Amino acid sequence: MFDTERHGTPIPSAVIGFKDEPVEITIKMLNLLDKMGIPTFVIGGSHYTPLHAAAVVSSLKEVVDWLMNKAGMLLMFPDIVDRLPLHLAIFRGNWDLATEILKRTMQDPSLTELTLGHKDKQGLTGLHYAAISSSPFLIAKILELDNQVTRDLINEPDHDGWTPLCWPADNQI
Repeated sequence: MFDTERHGTPIPSAVIGFKDEPVEITIKMLNLLDKMGIPTFVIGGSHYTPLHAAAVVSSLKEVVDWLMNKAGMLLMFPDIVDRLPLHLAIFRGNWDLATEILKRTMQDPSLTELTLGHKDKQGLTGLHYAAISSSPFLIAKILELDNQVTRDLINEPDHDGWTPLCWPADNQI
């Protein structure tokens, strides 16, 4: 079928390859690939899923909406080191993408825990990634969600015992 070892599949390749093009061109390409029967939800390559690729290159809302409408399950699928697309969006400082993901998961409290509270293989959560990115804006936005999950994340240690509050302090040294 597809050689997914190196470059992934056509959908994430289009997301990355057309990242500097007008959004209309990217959507046209994605629609063409979809019309050709190219599957949206196939994992592989260095970007893992199309939504991971979108998070890495800070894709525009229209591209993210297209991906989520075609394969909503991409929201919850971790990459090889257990990072969710939400983690990558937060780390890249893409609050628009993070918001789109959270909008689709906040309706169900258990999904909020599974997204923001999800730990990657280093034990990092969405709040850890906001702190690592040295973005007071992202940290504030996550804490503004003000639910039990976000309150619990403040003191949640990673595998080295670091809470999200440790990261900004380390970045200042």
